[in-house]
Amino acid sequence: MFRLEDKLAPRSDAAAPWARDLAGVGLLILMALVLVPALRTDSERYLVDVAGQLGSIYLLVSLGFLLALRCGAIDLSVWAASFLGGLVAARLINGGAPAAWALAAGTGAGMLLGAINGLLVAYGRLPSVLVTLVTAGVTISVLSAAFPGRLVSVPEEEQPQPPAPPGRGSPIQVVSLPLIVTRMLLVAGAYTVAMVVLLVVSRRTTWDRRASLLVALCASGTLSAAGGVFWLIDHGNTPVPTDFRIVDDLRIPAAAVVAGGLFLAGRGRGLLSAACLPAGVFLASIWRVRGWRVTLGGYDLDMLLLAGMVLVAHRAAGAVIASGGRDRCWTIPGAVLTALGVLVMVGSARAIHYHSRRPLLWAGLSIWAAGALVMLLWRTKGRWGPLVARIVRPTGRDAG
Repeated sequence: MFRLEDKLAPRSDAAAPWARDLAGVGLLILMALVLVPALRTDSERYLVDVAGQLGSIYLLVSLGFLLALRCGAIDLSVWAASFLGGLVAARLINGGAPAAWALAAGTGAGMLLGAINGLLVAYGRLPSVLVTLVTAGVTISVLSAAFPGRLVSVPEEEQPQPPAPPGRGSPIQVVSLPLIVTRMLLVAGAYTVAMVVLLVVSRRTTWDRRASLLVALCASGTLSAAGGVFWLIDHGNTPVPTDFRIVDDLRIPAAAVVAGGLFLAGRGRGLLSAACLPAGVFLASIWRVRGWRVTLGGYDLDMLLLAGMVLVAHRAAGAVIASGGRDRCWTIPGAVLTALGVLVMVGSARAIHYHSRRPLLWAGLSIWAAGALVMLLWRTKGRWGPLVARIVRPTGRDAG
């Protein structure tokens, strides 16, 4: 029986897995090196907004999505779990519960949602896309009905506000920076704990497939809800999903794919892709601000474009390694062109004005498309190869 989860899970029997993975990580490093100078072309505000994503809730939500993706599951409930965690914590705080217990309860609510998803996907053998879509829809419907308005705020005395130095700065300037630092430290702590757990899990020689799906989806719900809780700590309020928007910010799946969630294969690669995730969030955040600006229905489709281009470039690099010395005239040009196209297109973000980026955007897309076409022709050459051979090398009778 065909299962999407079995097809999406990275294969552990790929030829020369470390060489393939180094190619993927190397492309990620090159993209980061190309984009870092883009930070110097804008204001300090832009630097804080983009670089600050490394310690934002998007890192935790992306990590949850990544862990599910490593097991072949697509968790479309990460956005709903983030809303759930923040709103449960806010409701309990406003009801008089201690802040620490309320924050733990919000995170636990996300774990419960992830456990429901995991049981239905792993042991009910239902598609993860369908299960998480339904549970997310139900969660958002319940939250919208239970919490009127667009925001739920908590009393200021419950927010972590450090004392202001006497006679220096405005209250907003004094309070905002420590809150940002607090949130970034909490995110870093949660990310470190998740990395330690992954390190321990990666040492296991065997892991049941169903148990892996269950644990991954539980972790996805927990980390996403923790992201919503940390948002509450940072802002003192949490948004209410007022419209039926199950899937939200597409930088989350884009960061997970760019970090290697679909192509780093083998034992211990989950830990490697999680270690690459901060760079993936960093790249996706810059691309979201300075990318192609292709939107549809409020969604940034350029996020999917970036993820798809990186995925094809890695597949092309893997084809070079897997084919060995065979078909080198096909695989090497395909790999070089797809990788070069990604770098040129991503490098367009260094241009300050959008009209200056467009030529580079189209050039990068064209180069990548040429490489993708070469790989497609190579994959299908067994079908049209004999026809081309007759055209290029005619028979002796035709030559005479």
